[in-house]
Amino acid sequence: MVGRVQGVHQQGRRRDGGRRVGDGPVLQGDRHALLAGVINPIIAAIFGKADISDIGFTINGARFSIGLVITAIINFVVVALVLFAIVKAYNRFKRTAPPDPPTQELIVLTQIRDELRAGRGPS
Repeated sequence: MVGRVQGVHQQGRRRDGGRRVGDGPVLQGDRHALLAGVINPIIAAIFGKADISDIGFTINGARFSIGLVITAIINFVVVALVLFAIVKAYNRFKRTAPPDPPTQELIVLTQIRDELRAGRGPS
């Protein structure tokens, strides 16, 4: 995965990569809606809490909110998956067209080459 993402930069396409990262704020609302409306309530229900930020524990009056850490990890994974999908789709669309089919001349020359390799030279 890392090799695929780095391929964009190795080919001198830093400008395109910057444009994709610039689309992040546009997708922020969608990401927030997905997390707040679907993923976070499921995680909170698993732990038996009303809100994911309620997940945690207290030691000597200090509150350790594990829910916030889980939210940050999920945010990171969602953003990474979206960016990876964008880069992968971009690479799929920029592929070059398949090569043209071989001409009759090339086919004949290939046959001659194969016969010479096999030791069946001209009679």
